Amino acid sequence: MKRAKSLTTVTGCEGKYRSNLGKKCSKSIFSNEAGVNQDSHFPDGTMTTKSAVHMIVCFLQLCIVKGQIICERQMVAEWQLEPKPIVVKWTPRENICSDFYTECWKMNKNTTREDKNLSVPQICPLQLQLGDSLFISSEPSFQSYGMNLVNVSKEEFINCPKSGFLQEQLIFVCQIRGLHQVDPNWLGAGTHYFAELHKRGPALCKMGLRLNVTVKQQFCQQSPNSPLCSGHGRCLSHVWEKAYNCHCFPQYSGKFCQKFDMCSIKPCHNNASCTEKSEGTRDSYECTCPPKFSGRNCTEIVGQCQPHTCLSGNCSNVTPNSFLCECDKGFTGPFCEEPSDPCASLPCLNGGLCQYNQSGYICDCPAGFLGHSCEIDINECSSRPCKNRGICTDLPNDVACSCLPLFTGKFCERILNPCELLPCLNNATCVAQQQNYNCRCMPGFTGKNCEEVIDYCRLLSINCLNEGLCLNIIGGFTCLCAPGWTGKFCQFAENACLIYPNICSDGATCIDMSQLGEQPVFQCLCPHGSTGEFCKVLIDNCNSNSCENGGTCVDYEDHFKCTCPIGESLCFVLFCFVFLILFYFLNRTRKSHPNI
Repeated sequence: MKRAKSLTTVTGCEGKYRSNLGKKCSKSIFSNEAGVNQDSHFPDGTMTTKSAVHMIVCFLQLCIVKGQIICERQMVAEWQLEPKPIVVKWTPRENICSDFYTECWKMNKNTTREDKNLSVPQICPLQLQLGDSLFISSEPSFQSYGMNLVNVSKEEFINCPKSGFLQEQLIFVCQIRGLHQVDPNWLGAGTHYFAELHKRGPALCKMGLRLNVTVKQQFCQQSPNSPLCSGHGRCLSHVWEKAYNCHCFPQYSGKFCQKFDMCSIKPCHNNASCTEKSEGTRDSYECTCPPKFSGRNCTEIVGQCQPHTCLSGNCSNVTPNSFLCECDKGFTGPFCEEPSDPCASLPCLNGGLCQYNQSGYICDCPAGFLGHSCEIDINECSSRPCKNRGICTDLPNDVACSCLPLFTGKFCERILNPCELLPCLNNATCVAQQQNYNCRCMPGFTGKNCEEVIDYCRLLSINCLNEGLCLNIIGGFTCLCAPGWTGKFCQFAENACLIYPNICSDGATCIDMSQLGEQPVFQCLCPHGSTGEFCKVLIDNCNSNSCENGGTCVDYEDHFKCTCPIGESLCFVLFCFVFLILFYFLNRTRKSHPNI
């Protein structure tokens, strides 16, 4: 049984692997080879474990509070022809949401879906186009603590990975540091789940260092070189849809908006019915004419011209069996029998109201427009409506004023209350002070806008024991303990076998015997053939000198074997045979002559 002392060694990335950016994954985690700058804190370019703890505190200012941020996003996105780069800042200080719907997707939580009540602190989810590039930006100190970005299942994303991972799950060969591009092989169509797996457990993942990425492809082109939606629609995707599809303009239909719906423009006249044909071109329709009408669009009248057939127009024979009436101005109808409506063609522009009169029509124009058809836009900025030196932009029947700082209102007529800009963060209260403001922070926050989490680790000089890391949380701190340690300050040994994972030799079993409040204690259960405190001493089975008559002993793991000299094996057998015969006769003699 062994009573052990706590270890202070830190292991890093073994071997000379290369990341996708070509940087070496150095063995010397805390040396200048790993990119640590020499300064007043680390004059020799090295960091102790304690100083490294203080360094990570500068970055891991965690905001573990429900409703920290609402992720901004559009519910409907349009396919972009050019791929775009997306950068995600891998830190729990920013862009962490919790509630899957109201925060992470900015929508009503009452929507019926399988993840309806899921509450998972996470970096704001992403939706990418197939072909977009994804970059992960991380703090330089992250790599020093064995942080790896791994591809996980949905269940592991929700619950956070609890143990090790396979090499093929690694997003980057080396631990993330600086700006890294995610290999496109990880960004195929579908939903992908990435999580931070720290060598000390899932604590950072549970605090929000996990990201789900949905990659969508488009089904909007008939061929690679054809325009999106045949140029007759938009390639769109709702946030919950799995791909981009065509949404056609009016008069077009089909998967790629390739079909033109001629019937939508009503080509058939005189109450004829229109039937769409399958070709989908401008000629792919057929009119079924009512009695007395014929022609492709049912505009021709069955019969021949007769005197006074066209009441207010001229008659023309089209075929031997049909004719047309060409109406005079102001008349319409098959026989030019109806006065025409000059307003039917919607001649009034910009929302003008058309009114019929004897001379034709007049337009009643809305405010801001003039002209016979309301075609002239009045410049409303000519009256200088913007106050306090605001810049005026003319709009249809309106203006837009761009105000100087400290002014607001439609016409820049009002002095701005600085609190209207909502400068105070993290649920702080804003108090206006003339043209300035003051933020009253909630407990745990500080800064001009309450944007900083108070560094309790440094303020209180917290020392997490046994290589524990001090992390700031809202209103306090928490110690991220190394494997095998527990307690508020990582002061209690929980499992000595996790503290010293390789303390027993290969094949031996480590048994934890620690008691709460005491030093870590373990015992190595040795396999056959080994002994000692750590089972590293091999047992010599030949020590008993079991081989006789000059035989040579050969030691094995759990037994030995004698190699006899030539002739000794046979002699030994004959000797045993003679001895047994003598013993037999001697025993019979004693029984027949008991006095001998």
